[in-house]
Amino acid sequence: MVQHVEIEGFSKGQFGCRAGGGGKARAKRSGGPRCGGCRGGLRVFVAVDRAKALAQAEALVLRVLQEAGEAEAGGDGRPGPGADPAVHAEALDLLGFVHTAMGRLEEAGEAFRREAVLLAASGAGETEAAGHALVNLAAIRRRQARFDEAESLLREAWDHRVRNQGADHPMVAVAMARLAGLLSEHMARPDEAEALFLEALALQARAERLRALITDTPFDPPEELRAEAPGIVAQEREVYESRREELREQENILRDRIRQREEELRE
Repeated sequence: MVQHVEIEGFSKGQFGCRAGGGGKARAKRSGGPRCGGCRGGLRVFVAVDRAKALAQAEALVLRVLQEAGEAEAGGDGRPGPGADPAVHAEALDLLGFVHTAMGRLEEAGEAFRREAVLLAASGAGETEAAGHALVNLAAIRRRQARFDEAESLLREAWDHRVRNQGADHPMVAVAMARLAGLLSEHMARPDEAEALFLEALALQARAERLRALITDTPFDPPEELRAEAPGIVAQEREVYESRREELREQENILRDRIRQREEELRE
């Protein structure tokens, strides 16, 4: 249990250890608190400050949910009449993160579940926010060692993102990588995990190539991607160079046509 005496001491700027005395003067001479007791007190202070901030955040979000039409935190996830479903869903999302930070995983999972239900019921089940809700709920189930549920949710999120954002979207690769990690670390399915991971790397490399082409910048994937999938990166680099050459040829053709048209107009 946290002792209030530590909070009072730090709130007054007393960084010196109480047991050894010294106060601020000792801390100033020594360049700051160095003894184990002072560092321990600082950790207590930070822990209390964080817990207080989380409690305040929780209270605020619950009030927003109440104003949106829910009688209590354990409601059915549906907003009241006239409530904005997007605001309501965002509040549930924030509540899930707050409860996760507080270590209250069951409540966090319930918040993310209600967010997904709400988005689907309000016609926003195909939005990016709905995909995030599925991934967040899967992360909670993974931490709860409910791996079968986590797998099902990640596959649903994967399918959701392919359906709504396209198979080449970077967020599809994120969902696949998360699923690969789950299968490898917790479900003893390394072969399937490796295949998914390689597919995710391929998607990431493709996304990097497309970004470089669209922004007209060099193809320069992250170092980690180059190290983990050198063959895939080399293949995408060849495609990038080939596509760049095609674009240059098209530009030259267009310039020639424009020049020819200008000459015709001058005549």
